[in-house]
Amino acid sequence: IDEVTPAVSCGKYPSKAVVGEQLPVAATVWREGHDAVGATVVWRGPGNTATSQVRMRPGPPGSDQFVATVVPDRVGWWGFRVDAWADPWGTWRHAIEVKVEAGQTEAELQNDLITGARLLERAARRPGHQVSRAALSAAAAALRDTGRRLEERVGPALSAPVMEILAAEPLRDLITKGPSYKVWVDRPRALFSSWYEFFPRSTGGWDTAGHPVPCTGW
Repeated sequence: IDEVTPAVSCGKYPSKAVVGEQLPVAATVWREGHDAVGATVVWRGPGNTATSQVRMRPGPPGSDQFVATVVPDRVGWWGFRVDAWADPWGTWRHAIEVKVEAGQTEAELQNDLITGARLLERAARRPGHQVSRAALSAAAAALRDTGRRLEERVGPALSAPVMEILAAEPLRDLITKGPSYKVWVDRPRALFSSWYEFFPRSTGGWDTAGHPVPCTGW
């Protein structure tokens, strides 16, 4: 996990934002090999014991950068870190799409089909996912069904509902936690207001009637 922003002097000093501001977070995330990776912003507000997580999306192609936006909702000290992880589902999805497009047969893809089924079954077993369990289990069963044509076996696993489920709640391996960074969040007026100091010697004073006298010079 490299080049995390926002960070001032590598995190030595806090970054600054205001309430309601869209704060962009970015990091370069990479690993050895060709397997897919993902990243998440772990975000905590002042006084909070629990954290919230925001899935980061890939940045410019070829940059290994991931980006996300967080929005602080109150004044105080906020903290964040970037967690990086291996994305086994993203790796499998890319591999099966490329191999099917290349014309590989069902027999050649047998190991890939079983691997995909196991990943979906693993996702379906996670606690608190009762709503998505049926869709994931059905897609896993299709991958294992040797009575279907290849397109029918793979189709449910690559369908929009399954993709949305695993994008919102991805399978994560080899989770790596990045360093923590601080952000001071101020009131919105701090973004554009200015303070001025008034010096009495910069005025012309007052006349005998108590009226201000214009300044004629320094």
